[in-house]
Amino acid sequence: MKNIFKVSMLIAMVLFWVTSAWALPIGVGDRIQVTAGDRFLVHHMKTGDTYDAFCVERTIYFQYGENMFVQSVGNEATTGGPNDGTPGPNGGDPLAQETIWLYASYWDGLFGVHTDSLMMQVQHAIWFMEDEYDAGVTAYNDLITMGGSTVTDFSVTGWDIQVINPVGADGREKQSLLVGNPVPEPATMLLFGAGLLGMGLARLQRRNRS
Repeated sequence: MKNIFKVSMLIAMVLFWVTSAWALPIGVGDRIQVTAGDRFLVHHMKTGDTYDAFCVERTIYFQYGENMFVQSVGNEATTGGPNDGTPGPNGGDPLAQETIWLYASYWDGLFGVHTDSLMMQVQHAIWFMEDEYDAGVTAYNDLITMGGSTVTDFSVTGWDIQVINPVGADGREKQSLLVGNPVPEPATMLLFGAGLLGMGLARLQRRNRS
């Protein structure tokens, strides 16, 4: 019984670690750089990981390859354009749920094959939803009607999507960045846990026979 308990505790710890590993592992004080090519990438300079990104504002800038440091991470943009009149708990501009949906839907392939023009369309739609760019309404409306039906549910599952608010080496605020990381669905985690449990029990049986 003690052995089974130990195996169960081990599985719980591993599942917790795996779930956390899929969450966005970027924290306050981390150094990042941004590059652009066929996609917009945030590079975590310590781990070497990269994350796909979109801009939250239109009028705040940074230089590609510039060393920046994360001032805050959350669901609010703390720099740039107009607020929607309802500041978040930290005084910033909270992300619209539609913005989160746009990010996840683009990377999940809901809008079709990734192209530069499609990525820019999503960027304009995000700026529209964040009160940065009124002309982005056309891009937004086109995206939510893709596939011939209008989207009414913008809830998102399977992604950890947050805003990174960086500053430059001189402490000046830079462009807030929308970044995300896919999180495994519960069914996947259960399957993984069942595999671990099976291996643990098989090992216990071999030990008991010896």
